[in-house]
Amino acid sequence: MKKFYITVCLLLLTACSYDTIASIKSETLSETEEAKDTAKEEKTEPAVIAEGKEKMDTVTLKEESLFKFEVKDGSYDYNVFVYAKNAEKKDVFYSGHYAFYLAEKDSTVAYKQNVLNDEEILTFKTGNDEQIYPLKIGKKTIFAVAEQIDQVHSQYLFAGIDNGELKLISNGEIESLNDITIRNINQKYLQTIKRDSSSDTIYFTTWGLNEETLKLVEQDQETITDKEKVDFWLDSLNEKNAFYYPFKDLELNTDLLAKAKQGIPVGSPYPLGTNIQEIKKSEPYYMREGVKEEGPYVMYPEITYYYNAEDSKVTAAEIPGERLRTTLTEAEKIFKQFGETFKNDTGTSIYLNTEKYQIEAVADQDDKVKLLRLKRR
Repeated sequence: MKKFYITVCLLLLTACSYDTIASIKSETLSETEEAKDTAKEEKTEPAVIAEGKEKMDTVTLKEESLFKFEVKDGSYDYNVFVYAKNAEKKDVFYSGHYAFYLAEKDSTVAYKQNVLNDEEILTFKTGNDEQIYPLKIGKKTIFAVAEQIDQVHSQYLFAGIDNGELKLISNGEIESLNDITIRNINQKYLQTIKRDSSSDTIYFTTWGLNEETLKLVEQDQETITDKEKVDFWLDSLNEKNAFYYPFKDLELNTDLLAKAKQGIPVGSPYPLGTNIQEIKKSEPYYMREGVKEEGPYVMYPEITYYYNAEDSKVTAAEIPGERLRTTLTEAEKIFKQFGETFKNDTGTSIYLNTEKYQIEAVADQDDKVKLLRLKRR
């Protein structure tokens, strides 16, 4: 009787196990189908619009195009080609009626895009990848097309993939220096540099992209007239593509002060006490390093770190005023009660002391904040 009872229990358990496994398989199958349905929904729009467009085989384009790119936009991977049927080569230059062609990756057919003017002959220098190049902004990949308009400047138009075709983003009104590529800042912004050689002035303009309207929107502009600063930035920007001019991207508010009271510089992931070698390893493109009165330092466009020479630990950090674009009067409203005010011939400083740290805002004679400094007391 006992054996019979055990046998019945085993049979019931086995049946339950089969039911459970079947249920799991059913749920898994359901989840897989749901994932497939979601993927289909994401790709309801065609990868490339073919209607009304001239087509060309990608084998020829891969062999003969002057520029070739592989990019991802949305849920699709693309091949983008820049090609001219009638291209002529003279010395190191190619000239012709160039056009963009767009194809889904691994497709045998690409479609001509209505972005470049069919009537205009474009000339490119061989080996110069800075005449057409892709830039990532947010989820979009856009293409910068440079046309040299004088000895100093190039005029740009931009194109981006939108619902299966390349569309014009700007009409070529944006100018930048010929010998400096447009800066891509953290894949969120673009920065162009224009120079007025007659007055030795340079202008930095920072742009964001409205992904819905596919338009570049000016975020910030800064004018540099001091010759020493002009020379420094031109030399720095020619040296490395990672450099950019700091622009207004921070607000001086109580949250900023709350972080500073914990020893965390605003706009930086590295608290005071971090080893400078760790920062340099993670952020290798610093602009300059050396020694000042405050001690040894490493300077980036958006922040400067000072550190202890003995143990390499960061002791202070400075945020340039260009990232705040505020006045000392406004800073005082945020600081509310500060320990002391110090004035000299170059401007005014206000201090806020906490248990471990000191926060200082330094302003020039025009009341504009030049820098925000956080240091150990």
